[in-house]
Amino acid sequence: MATTPVGRRQSQSQKRRESTTADTGGRSGKPNEMAGVALDSAADRSAQDVARAMAASGSLDLELPAEPASVPLSRHRLEHWLSNIDASPDDVFAITLAANEACSNAIEHAYGGERGFTFRLLAEHSSDVVMIKVLDSGRWRTPRGSERGRGLRIIEQLMDAVDVQSTAAGTTVRMRKALADH
Repeated sequence: MATTPVGRRQSQSQKRRESTTADTGGRSGKPNEMAGVALDSAADRSAQDVARAMAASGSLDLELPAEPASVPLSRHRLEHWLSNIDASPDDVFAITLAANEACSNAIEHAYGGERGFTFRLLAEHSSDVVMIKVLDSGRWRTPRGSERGRGLRIIEQLMDAVDVQSTAAGTTVRMRKALADH
């Protein structure tokens, strides 16, 4: 089953089904299909089993409800995926924290607290480099208060490269980190 366009409102049953489903792109025998099959049966598998299947494909693709409860789920799935590609503990920590900040920003800023929207976390591994994308279809609000707005600075300190693009269609945060030898 393919995921819905990022940010589309969904019924509760759609969110439950699709929140753990990878986009297979309709391709048979491709790595993303293996990941989609793994996520289709995620209800009766541990997050670690799912992460192993995703790591074998070289990518992680999660579309989750834009709700605070999705942040720990995305964090745990990403941690397991990173561990399964043999990232060092320091890299797992840095990449997970940066992605966690970007996911939190998508939830908090893109939809203004409205329910029924989604965000997407994509992770790819190639040649000892991890690329992370967090996508939403909302419009980011300006930070509220002087004690806010530190998330992007944290991300920039943890990752080798960060790019944020906001358009009428939504915001994409792209992050890259070379994995350390261990």
